[in-house]
Amino acid sequence: MATMRFTTRISRPVDDVWKAVSVPDTIAEWFTGVISSETHGNIRRVTGGTDGNVGTVEDEIATSDDQLRRFQYRVAAVEGHLATIDVLEIGSNDTLVIYSVELSSAELAEGWRPYMEGGIKGLKQYAESRAG
Repeated sequence: MATMRFTTRISRPVDDVWKAVSVPDTIAEWFTGVISSETHGNIRRVTGGTDGNVGTVEDEIATSDDQLRRFQYRVAAVEGHLATIDVLEIGSNDTLVIYSVELSSAELAEGWRPYMEGGIKGLKQYAESRAG
């Protein structure tokens, strides 16, 4: 198994950031390369791509815990995949997001690195652009 972890500090109240993370289909608004998302029960179909290559994957939403502010999902087609997004309050208008991903191998993890980095950067830009 290989694990990657990315963190960012977002200048927004924790509840605002949690809302962006916990509503599954908002991923299309903040995750780099995601075009659309549709959720039915605990299955989320995500369509995205880069360089003209478009595809759809299914995620299984494993956890969406409002108390812990933890969202976890598995990409069904990727062996050993588990992504966890923790949203932590560090001040009245400051939030820490920890985005970790477990994959079956280090080689596979390195291939996913640019997507995960883009995802957490996109979340920060999205949340901070909505500042009121």
